[in-house]
Amino acid sequence: ASRVHVRIHHASDVVGGALLGAALGAVARRALDALCARLRVPRDFRDRAARLQRVGDRFAAMAAAPAIELLEFLESARVLFEPAELDRLLFSCRALWPDADPGLEVRLCQAREAAAGVRGDRLRDSGLVGPAIREELAQRRCKAIERALG
Repeated sequence: ASRVHVRIHHASDVVGGALLGAALGAVARRALDALCARLRVPRDFRDRAARLQRVGDRFAAMAAAPAIELLEFLESARVLFEPAELDRLLFSCRALWPDADPGLEVRLCQAREAAAGVRGDRLRDSGLVGPAIREELAQRRCKAIERALG
């Protein structure tokens, strides 16, 4: 029986799948860049298309996602400190997924606002450095998101 059929995967299957996904993502990004260059799409629109390509497939899953996944989504979309960019992303997602949970947009906006309110300035003063600052900041932002979403 095949490993797919019996649902048993070797580490090489997982690594191979990750490499294939990364390669396809790189090809899709190059294709998007080439199409935008050919059509002379303005840079900000190209950047929005790339952002949507990067996070769009996870949009609907954010309706029930825990705080850490919401934070990762906002960070990977690069909208944590740009509310207008989140609005643009949500507009695009609404057009592509009109049947998505209507409360999802409110949830993402509340999560963004809560996470953006936690700044790292004070963490440097507490003696944390490097990766420790990043980890503590992520934990505090997750707690803020959890409080905001109740």
